[in-house]
Amino acid sequence: MFSDAKEDVSSIIKELQYAGFCPRCILRYINVKEIEIFRSFDSVKEEIAKYLDEKIENEVPKAKKERLNPCVACYGILQELCDISKTLQIIANVKKSDYQFEDFVLALTIPLCCILQDHIILVILKKKFPNMYEHQQPSSVKEVWKWIVGAVVENEFHVSFNVVSKFDIIITTNYENDSKECEEILNKLDWIDNTPKKNLKKFGPSRAKVEKAITELRDEKIISCTQWPPTIPNSVSFYKEVKCFHKSLYLGGRYNKFSRKLSQTPWLVDGEKLMETSIQELICEKLETHIKADDVKFSASGREDVDVRTLGRGRPFVLEFVNPRRIWFTQREMLAFQKEINQSTNDIAVRDLQIVSRDEVSELRVGEEYKTKTYSARCFSRQPLTTERLNLLQNFQNLTLRQKTPIRVLHRRPLAVRQRVVHEIKASLIDTYHFKITLTTQAGTYVKEFVHGDFGRTEPSLGTILNVETDILELDVESVQLDWPPTIDEESN
Repeated sequence: MFSDAKEDVSSIIKELQYAGFCPRCILRYINVKEIEIFRSFDSVKEEIAKYLDEKIENEVPKAKKERLNPCVACYGILQELCDISKTLQIIANVKKSDYQFEDFVLALTIPLCCILQDHIILVILKKKFPNMYEHQQPSSVKEVWKWIVGAVVENEFHVSFNVVSKFDIIITTNYENDSKECEEILNKLDWIDNTPKKNLKKFGPSRAKVEKAITELRDEKIISCTQWPPTIPNSVSFYKEVKCFHKSLYLGGRYNKFSRKLSQTPWLVDGEKLMETSIQELICEKLETHIKADDVKFSASGREDVDVRTLGRGRPFVLEFVNPRRIWFTQREMLAFQKEINQSTNDIAVRDLQIVSRDEVSELRVGEEYKTKTYSARCFSRQPLTTERLNLLQNFQNLTLRQKTPIRVLHRRPLAVRQRVVHEIKASLIDTYHFKITLTTQAGTYVKEFVHGDFGRTEPSLGTILNVETDILELDVESVQLDWPPTIDEESN
């Protein structure tokens, strides 16, 4: 509230009443900040009455104070759109959207005319009452609307209305002649935009254009070219659309892959699937029915080839459910979803399924750079091998490889030479021409190419170390040494 004399505030109130401002906008422009006052129309009128004695108040024409004409400042947003019946329409839309949410924020898109007019009004009031507005910034239409509507929505859903939330209720208002009247106001102010005329004709004034005009228009120009009192709008604003959006829900877990004919993600060529399903689809399709999101994004800590199994504790993965309707799940429910996935297929198994935060997802990304993996491979040699020769491999620790991008992935990855480290190798003879190796490597090592050399593109290779021609028959990922997400004790749940 202004700290100046009551008489000065009274002058502003009478000026605004005469000009066609609604009671709530009058309180905005005399800098009332007490939220509760705005929520009750009776308290709004009582606050105004503090500055107007009964005689003055009664002399103010009711047509000016309580008429149904739209407010010249808020275009009806703080009049009709703050009516409880209108707020109940918003509530009905939110209920129909069927979201779970812990708290909420309100986002309001208001007509361009309202944004532009609000700036013009403040410029004129500063000119008329310079001592009152020198250091004062009235609350915006949006701010006051949120104070009023937010409390009703809060009480209806029994959750908090916050400044920051994972759940947005997005309301778009519309004013029938918004583009036309906004353009007319800018033309009267002789403001010229550099936007190509063809774009203006196609799209009309944009929010960015109005904001640009506000920053560029000089106060003197506004005062000399603007009509006062402002022209009363010929219609009120109305709610055009109510949309809801919940920030993403993240699930983390680990998967085992037992099939050698299964891709990690859908394998598409020219828009056609080459395989019936994928790990992503086997996991996501079951969960989507419970979480009811607009989209789901799958990512994992690395990927195995179609013909490679992933054993042990599995490979960490994360699912991002975009705009989920369901967000509340117990760990017992997560275990039930996990069981549902595992019973639907023999090709994969999921474990440690749980809700994770966005920060925890970031930890997974960071951890990828430092993880190691253990593989086992069944290999073939064109020349006879002995146990003594294979034992030579155990002497190699922290062996640095130089790997050119493999021929088999050149179609999707750039040509480069990457250094990777094989930390440990163990080997055992199966028969004269077959052997098994177990090796621990740095993340990103092309193990198949390390075995067969990829026509000399990987140096050294298993073949050059053993001085024989080798190839790989089967490859398994035995472990991904990344402690993410935390292990779930299934028995205690």
